[in-house]
Amino acid sequence: MTSVARSRRLLLLASLIGIPVFLTGRRAEDVVKKLEGVNSVAIEPHEEAADWAFGLLCAQGVIALAALIAYRNRELPRWALAVVVFVALFATTAVFRTASLGGHIHHPETQMK
Repeated sequence: MTSVARSRRLLLLASLIGIPVFLTGRRAEDVVKKLEGVNSVAIEPHEEAADWAFGLLCAQGVIALAALIAYRNRELPRWALAVVVFVALFATTAVFRTASLGGHIHHPETQMK
């Protein structure tokens, strides 16, 4: 198995892992809102970023799966590789942004008094 094929499988796996992460985030909102020290204003931007990140992860998974199927026994063309890499970088950036925004919701230990 080539490193490109492994990379496509890894991107597909990352997309699949994003599903339970996204779904548990929806449920966590109800719990977190009741905690003391929660910055409730920070919840909405995090939620919107999570929606974007989840959509991009889904697109990444579909593209990686399509590349795995279409080019199973052949080398991936450069244009297809460029598309896969671009979507993966965009999705990764969205996930990092979502995580950063989530860090603003409830971390009283980082607040200066």
